[in-house]
Amino acid sequence: MSDDQKTDTLVDSWIRYIKNHQFLALLFLLALGFIGLATLVDGWLKLSAFAKIESISIQSSRVVNLSYDTEIRSVYYFGHSMPAPFFARAYWDVTVTNNGDRDFSILQYEIKPIVSSLPQTGPYGEPYAQGLFDDSGKAVELPITIAAGHALRIRVRTWVVISPNNIGPEVTRHWSNGGPPGKLLMSDLFYEYFAAYGVDFFGNKVSPGPDGILPEESPNLKNQELQLRLITGRGSKVTNKLKWY
Repeated sequence: MSDDQKTDTLVDSWIRYIKNHQFLALLFLLALGFIGLATLVDGWLKLSAFAKIESISIQSSRVVNLSYDTEIRSVYYFGHSMPAPFFARAYWDVTVTNNGDRDFSILQYEIKPIVSSLPQTGPYGEPYAQGLFDDSGKAVELPITIAAGHALRIRVRTWVVISPNNIGPEVTRHWSNGGPPGKLLMSDLFYEYFAAYGVDFFGNKVSPGPDGILPEESPNLKNQELQLRLITGRGSKVTNKLKWY
């Protein structure tokens, strides 16, 4: 038998084998296809889960009721009747909402001034972030987990900067005892040392109104804005402005 005849016989044998075992071959091909599809779907699910972006929103407002204890810190300079700068602790109501479909944890938070004209740290290098608290005043420790579809309300304490560049000597000359004591109510600090002489903490002119003593409308309203940044366990970073007005 020639080589060509041997080759033809081998090919014919394979053809007859395939025809006789079509069902098994079909099952084999289907199995391969199923394994490939399962692998593809599993990879897609893992990629989709990894690619999901945490959906977080933050709302904040200054605690309007100033009847809380504050602490005053000063960094002294010569040549002005008021220390420069002048720091007071203030509180903000912050609500963090989990708009996503899975839980997340807050691992860290940071608070920094937005404008470069403010000191970049608190008094003597302290951070602006001065603690997290619940409604009862109890300190809240990190990490905090927020379930999907839920929200967390906390109080954030920060330093607020009162600069002598904004507060003229016509105000500080009334401080016969050398300025506010180290600890007092925030309301006493505001009303007795500033509003009583026609200004707020930032030098805006204020006057009594139906909603209390507020700054007069002005296109040049001075404000204080800090940036709150939360960092989650998955590395997401979300920010919010803490604005006095």
